[in-house]
Amino acid sequence: MKGRSIVRAIAIILLLITVYVGILFSAVTIYAYSEGAYGGNANGYFDSLACSSVLQESAEEIYHEFYYAYGDTAGLKEFVDSWGADRSNIAFTVTDTQGALLAFNYEVPEYSASYSQTFNMGGSVEKAQYTVTCYAVSDFTATDAISDGAQLHSIVMKYKYVFAAGVALCFVAALSLFIFLMCGAGHRPGKEGITLSTLDRLPLELYAIFSAAVGGACVYAAAVMVDSLYIPLAAILAFVPVSLGQLVIYSFIFSFAARVKAGGWWRGTIIYIVLRFFYRIFRRLFRWAAKSFSNLHDIWKGVVVYLVFAFVSGALCGLAVYGGGTVLLLWFFVNVLMFAAWICFLNHLVLLKDALARIADGNTGYKLDTAGLHGSTKKQADDLNRIGESIETQVEERMKSERLKTELITNVSHDIKTPLTSIINYTDLLAKEDIQDEKALEYIGVIQRQSARLKKLVVDLVEASKASSGSVKTECARIDIAEALHQAVGEYAERFEAAGIEPVTGGKPEGLFAFADGRLVWRIIDNLCNNVCKYSAPGTRVYIDCGESEGKVFVSLRNISRQKLNIDAAELMERFVRGDESRATEGSGLGLSIAQSLARLQGGELALSIDGDMFKAVVTLPKASETQQ
Repeated sequence: MKGRSIVRAIAIILLLITVYVGILFSAVTIYAYSEGAYGGNANGYFDSLACSSVLQESAEEIYHEFYYAYGDTAGLKEFVDSWGADRSNIAFTVTDTQGALLAFNYEVPEYSASYSQTFNMGGSVEKAQYTVTCYAVSDFTATDAISDGAQLHSIVMKYKYVFAAGVALCFVAALSLFIFLMCGAGHRPGKEGITLSTLDRLPLELYAIFSAAVGGACVYAAAVMVDSLYIPLAAILAFVPVSLGQLVIYSFIFSFAARVKAGGWWRGTIIYIVLRFFYRIFRRLFRWAAKSFSNLHDIWKGVVVYLVFAFVSGALCGLAVYGGGTVLLLWFFVNVLMFAAWICFLNHLVLLKDALARIADGNTGYKLDTAGLHGSTKKQADDLNRIGESIETQVEERMKSERLKTELITNVSHDIKTPLTSIINYTDLLAKEDIQDEKALEYIGVIQRQSARLKKLVVDLVEASKASSGSVKTECARIDIAEALHQAVGEYAERFEAAGIEPVTGGKPEGLFAFADGRLVWRIIDNLCNNVCKYSAPGTRVYIDCGESEGKVFVSLRNISRQKLNIDAAELMERFVRGDESRATEGSGLGLSIAQSLARLQGGELALSIDGDMFKAVVTLPKASETQQ
């Protein structure tokens, strides 16, 4: 990972260097081309634009120095000496309008190039006009811009094809490095796919504006340095801001590449965000309008009333300007009537809301008095009353169906119990006979076990049906829930020991009373303890506790299941559903359903939860008050 970062950093540095070298080679190649180097008739240095530029700049400099030294003999001599043959390869003359020689540095020898320019002094051509003529001497006697330019020109012309090839190589190298960095844009060490950084999540336009501003500022700073400092030093110092500007621009380009690779790059633009914002507003307005107009057949009356009121109110307001107090009083009267009608309509809505809340709370027999209601509100009130009647009818039919099912189960169970009792009794008699055949004894044992299991199933089925239909009578009283729980644990002690389960009970809290039916509470605890014996893993513990929470009394049992509990806790509450999917243990799958129904009959609840192989059952019952007996 660290190696990848180093490679990218090296690639960026090489890209910067390649760009600088390429720009330098391009400038040299363009200069050579402008001087005809690649056309077969190359100009010499003294015929080049570079030499003309040096002579022009020198003429301007000579004029300004002459201007300040003119009239001062000592100053003029100092000025002429500063351009002596040992200091400059440029000979010059300064003449006036009549051609009189005013100043020169040394006798003009043979020269290879010359430049002449006329300057006005004080803004008056007639009063002061001077001509400065500069001559480039090919026989160099000093080191200056002329000699340096001639040397550089010679080098450029000599290696013109090398520089041209360098431009091509730099272009290929820079393009290769750029493609390499573009391919790596968005990839992060140790992460698969494209990963956007914090900068990549900035709005694209803001990033572009920032990059352009920083790049422009860096270029401007470099230009100021080049213009105000010594050229070699300026070139070195300008390297820093120009490099910084390039890095910022490269950063934007690579960020844009990463966004394109990640897909949906336009989602990070301000234009898209603004358009999406307005699109959502217009879409909601359109949906609202479509929905409103789709119900126009139901609300057209209200719309018409509002438009008439608005028109009348607006007309009266306009007439009030000219009609005085009478029209204004009429406008006030119309608004009072409209306000009264609106209050009446809101009261009708409150009545409908109250009736709907009562029916939703289970009071299906509630009837809304429709006297005083008119129009659509009266129709809605009639519909609401019919809904209540329909719900009440369906509830009665369902209760009737439940009662019929309970009676059917009871009758069928009774019909089954009669022959089942005979089978059990005669099987007991056979078991008491002196039968020597072991196979016959084994068969009798099987019949005894299965008949007892069938009897238990019939009893559970009848009890579950009665409990779910509410046919079980409850006699709630103040009972000590902790005492009842400890008694149940005591009675199950032998069965717990036989199953290899260790019961762990909490301390017996004092004054923990529930308002419940003791017989039904015992049945609930019995079913839960029976489940623990059948389904707990041997060698584990069952934690049995009771207490008070949120104003209610609770009993909880926690155990580790023998089988994998790949089932939802809510499914275990259903009838005939067992945690043992293989059905290797005895049971009807009705125990938890019966316990839940019995708890609800007493105003309580049975909640189950499964965490891995841990099974937890919590029974909550109403807490008894001090006055309840």
